Amino acid sequence: MILNWGTGLKNKQFEIINNEGMICHVDTAKKDGQFYGEAWADICESKLTGKVLDGIIDRHQFKTMRGIRTNDTPTGYIVKIGEEIEAFLPWRCAARRNPEQDCSGIRIAVIIDNFDPMSKTVVAKELRTVSADFVNEKINETVELIGQAFNNKKYVKGTIIDETIKNGSGSRAGYIVSINGLEAFLPCSLTFFPNDDINHLRGHHILASVKDIDPDKMDIILSMQIPYRKIIAELPPAAIGKETKGILTWVTLYNGYVLLPNETLGVIPFYRYPQKNIQHWKDQTGTIIGCIPYKEKFTGENTLESLKLRLINT
Repeated sequence: MILNWGTGLKNKQFEIINNEGMICHVDTAKKDGQFYGEAWADICESKLTGKVLDGIIDRHQFKTMRGIRTNDTPTGYIVKIGEEIEAFLPWRCAARRNPEQDCSGIRIAVIIDNFDPMSKTVVAKELRTVSADFVNEKINETVELIGQAFNNKKYVKGTIIDETIKNGSGSRAGYIVSINGLEAFLPCSLTFFPNDDINHLRGHHILASVKDIDPDKMDIILSMQIPYRKIIAELPPAAIGKETKGILTWVTLYNGYVLLPNETLGVIPFYRYPQKNIQHWKDQTGTIIGCIPYKEKFTGENTLESLKLRLINT
């Protein structure tokens, strides 16, 4: 799926095609016009280019008939863009929240999904951000970066911040990854991480390809496996006493675990480097490091389980 994500235009006059296929001319520079102002220009830009906008949740929206609410289940939110413009954010296009929670006043990042100038109807989709303190310009840059990575099969760098639990089973489905403050999802099946306590994995950095983008739910799906396998395939093979390289993939209090060529697991004992604290090692995760294997460890079936490593030039 390819999204036309970008930073937007500089025009103040726009052509918007509504749901009926009518071409509507919107002039946001005309002072006595109904669409005058920067907020309407932003809405047009977002509709046409995918520019990310600031939104403030104002209230729940409910289904009505002839102005009377038909039930107490919200269908979404009314979001303020600028001081006066109201957009509808459908439940299916919003971040997961408790429907009984009062979310009024929460700042969110949105993209305009639909805008009909004839009725002034605005429909938005929410991009999930790590916090409400996101920097809008940075989120727009990141959205463009992710779009380029998806279209051109490039990689992005992110940080593990939390986990996602499967409904019912209680088992881990994957990880929530922050890419410059924008949330993405990394399935467990597309990582090299052990099934460890999430508190041990928070703060780990990863390299990832953008496996898929769901434009309806605004979900960004990542994969560690594609870039890691491609990178280690181009590195020198691991052999005792020979210099090689690998990707520092995860760390514990006592060891660093390195993915080596042929998907061999390397282990760096931290007691050899007392001058380096755990934060130093976490900061290095997701990067290529030079190392020398010095000891082999085998399983009971005499299969190579891992290689003990020491760093080069340390």
